[in-house]
Amino acid sequence: MKHKLHFLGLFIIINVHFANAQEVIEVLEETEVEETVIESTESSSSYRNRNTQSQAYYKFKEKYETRSINNDFDWFYDKSITSYSKDYGIVDRNGKIILPNIFRNSSSGGGDSYYQILNVDGKYGMFDLRENQWVIPLNNNNVVSVSSNFYGVKNNDMYTLVNLANKPISSKKWASVEKIYSLENYVKVSELKNGTVQYGVFSLLEKKLIIPCQYKSFITLSGSNNIFKVKNEDNQYNLIDLNNEPVFKTWYQELTTMYKTPNRFIVKKDDKYGVINKREESIIPIEYMSIESSAYSDGSHLSRNKNGKYGFITMDGEVTLPFKYDKIDKKYSSNNMISKSGDQCGVVTIKSGKPTEIISCEYDNITNLKAVLITEQNNKYGLLDADGSEIVEPYYDEINVLNNNSYSNKALKARKKKMFYLLSDSGQNISNKGFVDADIIPDDTKSNGFTFFKVKQKDEFQIMDKVGKIINENGFDDILSEYKNYFIVKKGNKYGLFSLISNKMVLDYSYDVITRTKEFFIVINGSNIDLMNLRQGKIVKI
Repeated sequence: MKHKLHFLGLFIIINVHFANAQEVIEVLEETEVEETVIESTESSSSYRNRNTQSQAYYKFKEKYETRSINNDFDWFYDKSITSYSKDYGIVDRNGKIILPNIFRNSSSGGGDSYYQILNVDGKYGMFDLRENQWVIPLNNNNVVSVSSNFYGVKNNDMYTLVNLANKPISSKKWASVEKIYSLENYVKVSELKNGTVQYGVFSLLEKKLIIPCQYKSFITLSGSNNIFKVKNEDNQYNLIDLNNEPVFKTWYQELTTMYKTPNRFIVKKDDKYGVINKREESIIPIEYMSIESSAYSDGSHLSRNKNGKYGFITMDGEVTLPFKYDKIDKKYSSNNMISKSGDQCGVVTIKSGKPTEIISCEYDNITNLKAVLITEQNNKYGLLDADGSEIVEPYYDEINVLNNNSYSNKALKARKKKMFYLLSDSGQNISNKGFVDADIIPDDTKSNGFTFFKVKQKDEFQIMDKVGKIINENGFDDILSEYKNYFIVKKGNKYGLFSLISNKMVLDYSYDVITRTKEFFIVINGSNIDLMNLRQGKIVKI
């Protein structure tokens, strides 16, 4: 009774919305000078192959945003709604509302855009735009397309497989149903057994299970119509066909398929890795400690052999970089990897072609910053470019990254004895001068970004741009942040606001705290709190 009342409520809501929407269209139709009236009883055939757009439709679009469904129908929603979650309706190209805008945009049924799976308040159904009727009532917990003209309908947490007439094709109910995109008329289904979801395959034409629900995972191989990767109850992997016959004699701890080399599989057995082909012939012996699944441009995979040494090998077993390293640390944002042999570091590049050693293991440490590499040797620091050429020999006592969270345009701070020098991420000197202290000034308009440095030559900080020019005369005890050329600065225990545009203080040093949010400045003096912002180049109270 509860479900009937809920559905009755939905029916009333839809009809009320539809009536209101029809009033809008009737007003529009009254203003037309010459317009053919399309009756609500129009047959399905009159919609087909027609792409006319009436004056009423264009007037309708003055109030509503639309998005095409097909040549005959559009989604529409209220222009005044700016939020991500919008309520959609359906209108034809004559400006006639077919369904009111109370639905969440859903999906077409089985790839046919004239069948629309819709939902409102968590209730799903499917509407036939050709026949102007619900073919699956709007009273289900979910509706999904599983093949052409077949659907999964969910109620009471279980799915029933139905045809286009909404008739069950089997009395069996499933915990889940999922379309197999490479196979028409077959659907992946699951059952809950002893608290574990187990998967199989159901034939929609034969109306029976052809692969029993006995697998803990079930994946269709890319480019294969009838081969699946499965995991059994013992957590072992294999490939099976539609007859549920295993492809390999052995079930493996891990089995990884290769997109670029579909006839190769990385397998794990007895905690060791190797590579086999579809005939289960050994391509790389199952004796490696690790083989990375991702390949580089030449098809090489970073691997670790049975002796614990790192190198590179292809899926055909060709060694492209010898297995002689104790460690190779990959960095996803860089073409360079830091190699280690004993206590020494070098660089391997995978930029193009085969992996190549560009720096032998001769440094105490190397830090990879993508555009530049920081080297350490005998407690002295230097720089290499991305190709391994030396920019700065190990000379400085220390080199640190000032904006380490930034993806690019990193700034480096190098120390020699008691003086600091600023370097770009290409290793170039930003200023030839040395400073008592130096740092970036955080830019409040950029995440992890900056536009200026603060540098101290004697006792006070000054503002320096990225080309090394000091651009203010007066100094500050500290410079906390910058927002559109306005700087929060400090003198003693008090804060003020300095304008680089006018080169003067716009808020003097009389505040206990000044800070910046995304929207405004917060200015605190004792118990008094003011909110301030920029208005036509001036700082004013909000």
